[in-house]
This record gives sequence, structure tokens and C-alpha cells, in this order.
Amino acid sequence: MKQKLLQSAMDSSAAMIQVFEAVRDNEGAIIDFKWILNNPASEKLYGDVLGKSLLSLNPGVIEEGIFDTFKQVTETGIPDASERHYAHEQFKGWFYQSVVKLNDGVATSTIDITHIKNTELKARSGLEFFQSVVDSSLDVIQVFEAVRNEKGNIIDFVWILNNTQGVRQNGDVVGKRLTTLSPGVIVSGIFDKMVQVTETGISYKHEHHYPYEHFGDAWFYQALVKYEDGIIMTTRDITTEKRAEQELLNIKDKLAKKAADKYVWLFNSIEQGFCTIQMIFNEADEPVDYRFLEMNKAFEAQTGLKNAVGKTVRTMLPEHENHWYEIYGEVAKTGMSKHFEEYAAALGRWYDVYAFRIDAPEDYHVAVLFNDVSERKKAAENLLKAQEVEKKQKHRRELLKATLNAQEKERRRIAENLHNGLGQILFGALLNFNQLNLKKGETWTAQHDEIRQMTMSLLQQAIRESRDISHELMPNVLQDFGFKAAIEDICKQFKGVLDIRCLFHNLPELMEQYIEIVIYRGVQELLVNIIKHANANKVTVSINYDAKQYTVEVSDNGKGFDAKKISYGIGLHTIRQHVELLRGVLDISPANPGTRVQLTIPS
Repeated sequence: MKQKLLQSAMDSSAAMIQVFEAVRDNEGAIIDFKWILNNPASEKLYGDVLGKSLLSLNPGVIEEGIFDTFKQVTETGIPDASERHYAHEQFKGWFYQSVVKLNDGVATSTIDITHIKNTELKARSGLEFFQSVVDSSLDVIQVFEAVRNEKGNIIDFVWILNNTQGVRQNGDVVGKRLTTLSPGVIVSGIFDKMVQVTETGISYKHEHHYPYEHFGDAWFYQALVKYEDGIIMTTRDITTEKRAEQELLNIKDKLAKKAADKYVWLFNSIEQGFCTIQMIFNEADEPVDYRFLEMNKAFEAQTGLKNAVGKTVRTMLPEHENHWYEIYGEVAKTGMSKHFEEYAAALGRWYDVYAFRIDAPEDYHVAVLFNDVSERKKAAENLLKAQEVEKKQKHRRELLKATLNAQEKERRRIAENLHNGLGQILFGALLNFNQLNLKKGETWTAQHDEIRQMTMSLLQQAIRESRDISHELMPNVLQDFGFKAAIEDICKQFKGVLDIRCLFHNLPELMEQYIEIVIYRGVQELLVNIIKHANANKVTVSINYDAKQYTVEVSDNGKGFDAKKISYGIGLHTIRQHVELLRGVLDISPANPGTRVQLTIPS
């Protein structure tokens, strides 16, 4: 019954009405709630949230205790009504919220009471405060119960609820019959609509003129929603708006009759384009075209269309998009105005548009006030492009800086290798050569043979050292045999220590040299790290290409690591730096057992 009442009242209520279902873990504890029902007032603020997580979209409910309240009401069945100050996500203000248990979850009704809290001098009790919020509504909210005869036909309605605005309008009418106090509802057709909604359950919204009883020449917007064997009626006095609208229509009539007076001057002096159109519908009652009735001087400048009076847009713009007909057709049928920005591809322009119905509803006449905002849109696009260019330039600067730093580090490393390795070896060979210079009268001895042999050994070591340095600068196997053979060569070098599998998937015949080197060095460094630190005996090296990126994965069956204590040494830091220079990603994760390292590099 609670859910039925909630569903019946939600379309006419200004309050946000929502229903949540509990999300429980394996032990049955509530860990979250998800939306399963949302009324229009709530949807305006939240959007389409059905099926989504409460804590993901509104984490502030934990800090404010709302989540705990939801859990308590769900578990105990005891309802809750509270005033809350909520300043999280898209909200900032005071709200009155009532929470009741509904199945394995809760139903909530939430009202924005910020404006009332700001004017209150003292806090009020929950029930009194809720009543004050309801009574402060500018709308008249009434609930009627049907009165039926012996055959079950509805012959009248009885008031069963009336808010403060309703009491001001009608007096104390609870328990009294509608047709007795307001017989004008029969003549105006309102009574028939009330019967229709009660019997069919189909809601009804409309504007109507009501010149009966004490209302005088009044206009009202009214929404009728079925509630049990009766209806909930929400009524808003729109007399002022209607009179203003009529005044506008009167001005239009004067413009049509007195082309030379001040109203025509005003009509044609505004910078915005203005026109009136007549919508054209097909046999299926679908909007398919519209005819230009009149326009101001700015119309031609804003659209580029000349001599449009009496012509249809289909004849002038055959490629005009269907959504324009749909929007204006809805305005013509419903009388609800529309304010929107839209692109007219046939004209190549963006427009800010305000459309509203004029004349009799059956005429399907719509007035359109519009402004060409193409320059503003273009400026916004240019700004985005400029920001993107600046972003790319910044990335290039960072890339250049990182590249120069990497080159400088590499040069220092090579210099150290030359000095500490090759340089020391050659210096030793030079010293030995000096000892082989025989002085006058000195003869060659076995010691000279030993020195010569040591010198030859040093020179051979120097040759190997220079070859190693050259190989580090540019691996010969990459140049001579290609990328796949180079990776397989690395795996063979370590096969005496590790059981290594090398897998390749969809590799292109030609790869960019800088990508080959980064992957080659990365795999080489990772295998060295595995031997030094992982205590592993099996390793898999997998390299895959999918036209968008290269994915390199090196996994082992070693001892693994603590993800919270991971640190980057020089080798890993160098790999990550090289990968990030190519806008790639380095990811290290436990493999159970062992470790998995993945390099992702865009092609």
C-alpha cells in the first residue's frame, strides 16, 4: 500500500520521492543501496540513476549519517524523519527527509527547506516543521475520494485532504462534496476528467479557464493523478501569466493592424530573428513541415532566407533536420514553450531558440525568437583547439626535456664504462708495452715473453669490452637479424639459468626502431632482475600487437613481492621513463605465484 501511495502521488509532488533496495554482502550485511524508483522532482536533480549505487554517486551520505539511517530503518522497520544539512556533491542546503521501510530497502521523501531554515528563528519539531513546509507550497494540493451510486458509477467527489493554500482558496471543505461547493467543475469539464483519471489511472495535465463561483476570470494549471478510489489534484493559479500572454497577443494584433505604429518599429528593431510559423502534420499526426507566416527584418540576416512568407521550409531547405519539426510540433500541440540551442546543418549555423505557441491551439501556430550564436560556438571550439595545442606543446617540451636527461645519463654511463673499463685495460697494456722496450745491451728473456702475453690478453679484453659497449649502444642482433630474433637471443642467453618461453602474436614485419630498442632493453633488464631478486626458475615473455599498441608481458613463478612495499630501482625506473616517453604504461602486479610486469606502448 505504501508503494502504491508513493507511485500515485509522485507525479504531482514537489518533493523528491525515491525508493532504494539494499545491497548486501555474502554475510547479509548491508554495504550499499541502489535506486529502483525516482519521481520527476528527484530526476531533475539526480538524472537517470535507476540501478546505480548510492555510495558511488552520493558518498556524502556516510559522513552525514544518512547511510546509517537507511540501514537502521531497513533492519528495524522503524521509520525516520529528520532535518539534515547536506553540503556534498551537487547539493548545498537544508533538507527534510522521511524514511520508511519498503521490502528489503527504504522509500524516502525529501523536501528542500533551505529557504525556510534561513528565515526561522528557532527550530521546530519534526511534524510541525514538515507541515510548515507543505503549507508553504504555492500550489493548492487536494485529495478527493470518489462517491459512487448503487451501480458503482461516480456521481461526486469528497474532499479528504487540503493544504493551507487549499484552505485559503476553498475554506474548510474536508468531508464536503465537490459539486455542491463547486458546481462549475461540471460545466467546465473538470468533473469528467476527474472521473476519467479515477477509472483509468491515466494521469491528466491541462490549463483551463474557470470563471465560476468566487474565482472570477481565473486561469489554472491542473494535474490529476489517481490515488486509490479517487485523485490527487495539484492546482496552480496562472492567471497573471495568462493575462501577460494575452497582452503579448494583443500587442501582436496591434502590430498586424497598425504596421506604421511604434509596435512595428519595436518588432523590427530587435536584433534577434523572429518569425511565426504554422505546423503541418501528416495523416499519422506527425510533424512533417511548417509554413512561414511572418518575420521581422532580422530574420533574413539571421538565416539568409529571403522572401520566406507563405513558403514552407521543405521547399526552401529540403535538407532541414527532422528534430526541428519534432520540437516545434510538440510546442504547437502541448502549448509548452521550449528554450534550446541547436545546430541547423542546412544553414550551417548554431541558434539559441525560444519557441512558444500563439493563437488558437487548433491553428498550430508557433512564434520563434532566435539568435545566431555560431560565432560564440566557433570561439568555444577555437578555445578548445588552442588548449589542445598548448597541451601537445607542453607534452613535447616535457618529452624533449626527458629525452635530453636520458641522453645525458646514458653519456655519463658510457663515459664511466670507457674510463673504468676500456680505459683502464688500455692503460695497463700501455704500461706493459713500455716494459717491452729493450735498453741498449739488454736481451729478450722469458719475462719479456710473459709481459708480451699479458699485453695480448689485455688487448683482447679491450676488444671484447669495446664490443660490449657497442652492443649496449645498438644491439647488433637487432640490426642484423630483426626484433623477434633479438628477443629470442636474449632468452637463449638466460636459458642456462631459467626455463624461458618466448611468445609472439601478430607482430608487424616492420617496427619503429625506437620501439624495438625500448622493448629489447626492457625485456633484458626484467630478465636480469628476475635472476637477481625473484628466486624463479620459469619465465614467460609474451609480446603482442593489435594495430593500436604493443603489449609486452614478462611473468615469473618466483617469490613475488608486497604490493605496498614496491620500490623502483635504477633499472625499473629507466624502463618506466622510456615507456612513459612513448606515452605508454608500466604495470607491476602479483601473479600468484610470482610477479607479472606489463609494458603497454601505443603504436
